[in-house]
Amino acid sequence: MKNEKELATISALLLTDGGVSKISKNQWEIFVTSKSNEILKLFEKNIVKIFHKKTTRIINKNGVIKSRVCDKKIGEILLKLSPSFRTRSCSKFPICPLMKGKQNKPCKKCESQNGFPPVIIPDFILLGKDKEIRNLVIRVAMSTDGCIEFHENKLKNKQWFQRRLSFRCHNPNLLDQWSQLFRGLGFKIKKTEKEIRITGKDQLIKFRNEIGFLKNVEVQRSKNWKGFTKNNVLDRAIESFNMR
Repeated sequence: MKNEKELATISALLLTDGGVSKISKNQWEIFVTSKSNEILKLFEKNIVKIFHKKTTRIINKNGVIKSRVCDKKIGEILLKLSPSFRTRSCSKFPICPLMKGKQNKPCKKCESQNGFPPVIIPDFILLGKDKEIRNLVIRVAMSTDGCIEFHENKLKNKQWFQRRLSFRCHNPNLLDQWSQLFRGLGFKIKKTEKEIRITGKDQLIKFRNEIGFLKNVEVQRSKNWKGFTKNNVLDRAIESFNMR
């Protein structure tokens, strides 16, 4: 397959911070929404490289930016990799068009998926033997929907540092696939209902040395680390294991 790295990158972005939506009979919108300029630039760079199309940006009132390209052919190519890129339940906003008038009952496509669209990590990634491609996909996914948790916890008279890599995904079927990808790369994970967790000094070092976050992607949600890069916080978390 040509442009495997670029397609893998776009797939990882669409399965986390993006999507492919039909906006008219003959038109698809391919988009990524983010506050990170690094994430948006990565999407735009790879769209141009593979499809030779320029994207446009739209900023909402909360400062979140959508980078989009509207093209039927691009949509059709991407939907051959995964039947859908929507990771939310069909009943969540925006409600799946196929559910309208059906009293919020899942459509036939989603019945077997517990009410979620049939989203898959493309076979050439999940079942492929190219470790570099799989590392790349985890790097992109962790940079969008993943984080490094590093903070002090207190419970009664007990204090400890929380040092944990976390990756959130609300689609249980897709979460199983992400778990398979992590385990296939040798990570010891704990899977909860909506999250994959990686703990322990050796595992954090393994992630830093073999995967890492995308360069210059900053922490967005943590008050303590806002403005720091995720890689920098990861380094600090690993260094803290040596503290007495």
